[in-house]
Amino acid sequence: MNFKASFLLSAFFGLLALAGPALTAEEGALVILTPAEGKMTVNGELVRADAKKVVLRLMGDQPQEESFPWEKIKHLSNGLTKEKAIAAIQADPEKRCPVCGGKAVVTCQKCGGSGRLTDVPKVKCSTCNGEGLVKCPDCVDGQAPCPSHCLTLREGKWEKWEGKIWRKFYYTDNGTQHCASWSSGHAGQVIAYENGKPVNKGTCPTCGGKTTIDCPHCKGTGKVTCPECQGEKVSFPVCPDCQKGLVDCPACKGTGLKWGIPGTPYLFK
Repeated sequence: MNFKASFLLSAFFGLLALAGPALTAEEGALVILTPAEGKMTVNGELVRADAKKVVLRLMGDQPQEESFPWEKIKHLSNGLTKEKAIAAIQADPEKRCPVCGGKAVVTCQKCGGSGRLTDVPKVKCSTCNGEGLVKCPDCVDGQAPCPSHCLTLREGKWEKWEGKIWRKFYYTDNGTQHCASWSSGHAGQVIAYENGKPVNKGTCPTCGGKTTIDCPHCKGTGKVTCPECQGEKVSFPVCPDCQKGLVDCPACKGTGLKWGIPGTPYLFK
């Protein structure tokens, strides 16, 4: 590639980055790929995208195609995502696999889609380790944030000053902006605006100044009934052949694409 071509290509990708996402999965589009790990971006022409990967034709003196699994992609400049790629395949009868309809997955035959082997005896539940209870997803050790939004380090912007941390509350008086500040020592107190100015209303009546309350979901216990065994402590074994009842389509090998598309792995008889 000569200097002029290289300069024009660099300029194009610079304008592309400034323009922002175009939200298109159109093949042949020039895109910038940001990897999930590392800072080096990849520029290339979109060859195709399926449920497993994105294929780009990399620019250079000898353009070559390279595949990038979705799990290793952080962002594509055209806004394309795995979900959008699958939706585009499903909407195109010329591309979608006739077995899975472009979804890339089918129901597991071994477990019938349940994700569990129901034809064998139950075993100790692997989700709760046989306890019948699991950690509450809505709190920490039975305590949830106070719903009254009293002063707490979890909310707002805090700044260090004179050995303490403070939160500022801004207001306007006679056309001039001012601010009032309260330190973390006032955590659990309610700061409310009255007549446009922040006022300390004292200890929060909801949490009593603790900044947390007993979680309404688990009643402060920090534990809830296991969603898998429903508290029975035993459940059917997890199916080893699938992910929650689904397996890669054997026809398209989990790509969602019909045979005849370049690079697809299966040919229907």
